[in-house]
Amino acid sequence: MENNTAHLLVFAQHDGCFKEFLFAVPYYLEVRKGDILLVDTAKGLTVATATTEMFEGRNIDEVALRYGAHLPLKEVKQVCGYTLQRFIENKVRNEIIQSIQKNNTTITCHTLPF
Repeated sequence: MENNTAHLLVFAQHDGCFKEFLFAVPYYLEVRKGDILLVDTAKGLTVATATTEMFEGRNIDEVALRYGAHLPLKEVKQVCGYTLQRFIENKVRNEIIQSIQKNNTTITCHTLPF
């Protein structure tokens, strides 16, 4: 990553973490605030949520210094947009419901204590 050319950047947070991290966005991806991202980190690939829209940074050294990021910036690898997020959530929810129904066929309203 050259330091004096324009770069696409985005801030994102990991679940359960209040700190925002700065990531480089490859030119072929489009990231919107709230998108679920697969990001590269020092500890390997993980999931994060975009907390900003993408923005352009010219001098990556200055951008990193301004926001306290470490160089070289880690990259966004994939974007899970709203439609795909909802599809995955619905699929997982349905699989959980089916698993509960399959494993608990003997439970009825009459056998519950409340």
